[in-house]
Amino acid sequence: MLSGSSLFLNLFNNLAFFLLIVVLYAYILKKTRNQNKYLKQTIMGIVFGILLFGCMHVKIPVAEGVLVDQRNTFAILSGAFGGPLSALITIVIGSIYRIYLGGQGIYGGILGLLLSAVCGSVIFVIRKKDDSVFKNLTYSFISTVLILPGFLPIVSLQHGWNLMKSMAIPYGFAVMAGIFMGMILLSNEERRYITTRELVKSEKRFRKLFESLVDVVFRIDLSGKIVLISPSCKKVFGYDPEEVIGRQITDYYKNPQNRNEIIKRIQRDGFVENLEEEMIRKDGSTVIISVNAKFINDINEGFLGTEGIIRDITNLKNAEKENRMLEENLRQSQKMESVGRLAGGIAHDFNNILSAIFAYAEIARDKTGESGPVEEEICGIIASCERAKDLISHILVFSRKSQPKKQIIKIESIIHDALSIVRAFIPSIIEIRYPDLSGSSYIYADPTAIHQIIMNLCTNAYHAMPEGGIIELKLEKKKIADKIQLLKESGNYLILSVKDNGKGIEPEIVERIFDPFFTTKKIGEGTGMGLSVVDGIVRDHNGKITVESIQGSETIFRVFLPEVENKNELSTEEIPSLIKGTERILLVDDEVVVVTKQRLEILGYKVNDFISVREALNEFEIDPYKYDLVMTDQAMPEMTGRIFAEKIKKIRDDIPVVLCTGYNSPSDAGDNSGKDIDELLIKPVSLENLSAAIRKTLDKKSGH
Repeated sequence: MLSGSSLFLNLFNNLAFFLLIVVLYAYILKKTRNQNKYLKQTIMGIVFGILLFGCMHVKIPVAEGVLVDQRNTFAILSGAFGGPLSALITIVIGSIYRIYLGGQGIYGGILGLLLSAVCGSVIFVIRKKDDSVFKNLTYSFISTVLILPGFLPIVSLQHGWNLMKSMAIPYGFAVMAGIFMGMILLSNEERRYITTRELVKSEKRFRKLFESLVDVVFRIDLSGKIVLISPSCKKVFGYDPEEVIGRQITDYYKNPQNRNEIIKRIQRDGFVENLEEEMIRKDGSTVIISVNAKFINDINEGFLGTEGIIRDITNLKNAEKENRMLEENLRQSQKMESVGRLAGGIAHDFNNILSAIFAYAEIARDKTGESGPVEEEICGIIASCERAKDLISHILVFSRKSQPKKQIIKIESIIHDALSIVRAFIPSIIEIRYPDLSGSSYIYADPTAIHQIIMNLCTNAYHAMPEGGIIELKLEKKKIADKIQLLKESGNYLILSVKDNGKGIEPEIVERIFDPFFTTKKIGEGTGMGLSVVDGIVRDHNGKITVESIQGSETIFRVFLPEVENKNELSTEEIPSLIKGTERILLVDDEVVVVTKQRLEILGYKVNDFISVREALNEFEIDPYKYDLVMTDQAMPEMTGRIFAEKIKKIRDDIPVVLCTGYNSPSDAGDNSGKDIDELLIKPVSLENLSAAIRKTLDKKSGH
């Protein structure tokens, strides 16, 4: 029989089975991680039961028919780490084997196993996965004390009591040591398993996140070699990760030298943020990226380099570019609208001034006679007024305030007339070369507008060669079979080209040269309206203007205009003769009333003139049938000519009314209906046209 220290040592040697249970426990945890808890506890109970059987096979007798071992330790550990079901299976196996062994200690052995199962199950419920050493020691001590009563049923209660007292120290310490060591080892194994499992889960989550990224995550060593890149590089760059790992990052830069600047910034600041760069995709296209990166000095992994995130911002940059274009188009539209309003105001005020000059010149010509000493000079004044009127007309065309007066014209004649004027104001250091103008090419156009195109293009060419050069004009025909971007319709076109051998146009400026008020000239040298006026005229004639320029060499403007085949419609204007009359006219004009009155009196009419609209209205109310016609200006301070005409018509609805305006259409003048206006005259108006308009209006009312 063993007792004392020998018993303790034999029981302690029994703990060699713990090394095996630790290995098996780790294996069971791993293999049953996806199983339900009952199956897991069953497997755990069988394994602990087998080890308990092995432990009991090493018999340590302490009295006749009484055997001790570490069976209770295994039963407690089975319950504490496997659960109640595991503890039950383990003690069933142990109890069967104890009954098989026989002897007077059967009942005590079975009671000890039951008490151990209860202790292990309680520990399973109350323990946490983060057991401390103190907790495990406490569980071990309490469990040992609670299982010692298992000796009491042996032989008799008194015999069992005496045996328990003698076994308390050696047996109790050996069992407590076994429980404590087992709990420490299994707890550590359990924590290691949980940590490993969480690490695996975390790695899977990271991998899943890494693989689902839209942005590109990268890591590059100090030599610029790619050591890590996310699968999203396939979408951004067109490459699989395996194709780029191990290669130099500069292989994919559109401008590889930019890499040095990035490295300098990272070395200086430790990071870069929102750095934009252009890189080359696998298909050769360019992708614009935004880079956020930082310097890495990972001593543990032995890595030095940079890591960060690449974001594809190509669509964003394209959207920004498109927004800028839309904003530019909006500004252009607003600018054109402003030009239109400005043109309308200029037209009215300038035409009033021209009307006065025109009228005084005609009055002077009438007084001096056709063979007077200053007849030529007066005719020059009248011609200049006509040209100024045409200029205002084309500004209105450009701003969409009016429509050009188109007719079928011979373009060679227009070129010849325009070049005669161009030659007069361009210095002789500029050589002008032009084609043979004896041909016959016809277009449907406003003659003055085509004249203006040639003048402006030649002027622009001259300004490009201030020190001298050559302006070369060409006129050619071309049949365009298909619609192209340049032209609205296919067909025969006349192409007028104006070429200079000046300094050329910078590429970044070419796209803006047709913008209103855009100019590269110094203040006082130009307004920036010439080419924009040309562009407006050409578009109104269903044509297109293009420009080609070689910087430092030459510039060529080409004007495409549709050719007309039907020459029978070729128009010639007849100069009307003066038609006089004797009727009485009520004249209202706040600016040029005196000169207009004189012109009407030259035509033979009796005129009663007023500067004030209200005075004129009061005069008309006194005797409405005193007058045969009312002539009024549109823009007057007290009320507009249209409103004045309405009031006149309410007094006498059959009185003819002639409205004079500096605008080019009734709608621009504020007359949307035209029911109160019998004739509209656009300032300035020649004496011949004035006489014809008044006579026409009077005769229409009288039924002639």
